[in-house]
Amino acid sequence: MLDSGNFVIYNNPSNVIWQSFDSPTDTLAVGQHVLNYKELVSSESPVDHSSGRFHVVMQGDRYLVAYDVNSTNADTDAYWSTNALTESNGLCGFNSYCTIEQPVCRCFPGTDYVDSTNQSSGCERNFKEEWCKDAKENLSSFTFKSIDHLYWQDPPYFQVTMEVADCNMSCLEDCDYEVALYDFDQGTCTKQKLPLMYAWTVPEKSFRAFFKVGVGLTTVFTKRNLLLRPFSYKEMKRATNGFKEELGKGSFGAFYKGTLYRGKRVVAVKRLEKLLNEGEREFHAEMRVIGATNHRHLVRLLGFCAEASKRLLVYDYMSNGSLADLLFRSERCPDWNERMRIALETARGILYLHEECDTPIIHCDIKPQNILMDDFWAVKISDFGLAKLLMPDQTRTFTVIRGTRGYMAPEWHKGTPISVKADVYSYGIILLEIVFCCRHIDVYASTPEAIDGELDKLVLGEEVNKWLLEKLVKVSLWCIQDEPALRPSMKSVVMMLDGTTEISVSPCPTTTATV
Repeated sequence: MLDSGNFVIYNNPSNVIWQSFDSPTDTLAVGQHVLNYKELVSSESPVDHSSGRFHVVMQGDRYLVAYDVNSTNADTDAYWSTNALTESNGLCGFNSYCTIEQPVCRCFPGTDYVDSTNQSSGCERNFKEEWCKDAKENLSSFTFKSIDHLYWQDPPYFQVTMEVADCNMSCLEDCDYEVALYDFDQGTCTKQKLPLMYAWTVPEKSFRAFFKVGVGLTTVFTKRNLLLRPFSYKEMKRATNGFKEELGKGSFGAFYKGTLYRGKRVVAVKRLEKLLNEGEREFHAEMRVIGATNHRHLVRLLGFCAEASKRLLVYDYMSNGSLADLLFRSERCPDWNERMRIALETARGILYLHEECDTPIIHCDIKPQNILMDDFWAVKISDFGLAKLLMPDQTRTFTVIRGTRGYMAPEWHKGTPISVKADVYSYGIILLEIVFCCRHIDVYASTPEAIDGELDKLVLGEEVNKWLLEKLVKVSLWCIQDEPALRPSMKSVVMMLDGTTEISVSPCPTTTATV
């Protein structure tokens, strides 16, 4: 007999084969959890404990409902109903929820108890929300916190079938949003305003609640981390039809085409192959990096699989391939305005990695194959598997040789510290490829005499915009300087490309810088 009043039978010191809490009769002890569809039967009288007139049933919706023993247990036969043991109705006030493990009222994230001495008093918001005209511009004043297995029945103002990532993004763009509930089983996203009633935890259900929380008043959670969904290996194998359609090879693994949510969402699944050393490190690095980034020119990581030795990453699928496909395999080159747009979008994506993240990031493998194109031909930088995170007090870091031959900065081969300027060099090579629509080895195959003063002759079969041609080449020559200190920052590159600053004539790159 435990102190809780639970009478337990064991067949060994740790294995319970029967307990009285699982078979209630006419009494509930404090803290006793009633399983779904279990019932209590009333006594005939205070002194006669034979079965009486009523029985109380814990229904699947977690309501305790009393019926006459001779009724059919239909809703209309209910004599009395409450969810006081599991929901806030009668136990917990507004903006709070009841935990099933213990009947305790807890406040929603971003709220505090109205009366700190009475947990049943309900909760009120602990931050002041600024007036919102554009939710995206208002992000600095709030963040999000999530709770799994939380559920309520309050009617929503918004309910749509979508993915969890799109649900969260929809919340970011909605000024009215205060709390959202995502049902993984049904794939539905609902959004609501506070106050809420009747919330409780449902461990057996796949719900996730997202709450708007004032920054600085509670733990700040990275918004991108909330979007990452864990997948099982079985789900990934089914999604890719047994890893049937290979899209290409990335660092440490191959990409496969797949579908989720009954074919409604096309994804790219990266299966890591070298798991014992680099593959393990790459998985954790990529999870940290992409999970903490959020930019329109970075590919979006949707989820991951970390099951036993298997490591997989699930990305948005880019339907228009890579920049390499566009430049080297397409029948025609992009027009000059498109080339400038691609160059500028790529530069802005790298600038975000270098200077606008919470932690500076060196990509280490900038190349056309890692610059993808979405449905609208917008640039999406991908494959952070070789990324090296810098600590806040670092500007350079020693690391093993990484990257792709031909795009690697000279310092990789000199044993000197690597900085963000290594990415600037790779970008300069790509910029030349964008200009001439051919691989850089073809560019440098020409003799200096062939292009001296007549650079436009390298661009064959099209009308040349000499002004843009000269501008892009000038920027690229600054980027591929042999000495990292001479290379501009990506912020300076963006400013040169968008016309904010003038472009001076660069020193001539050395031979080693162009090999």
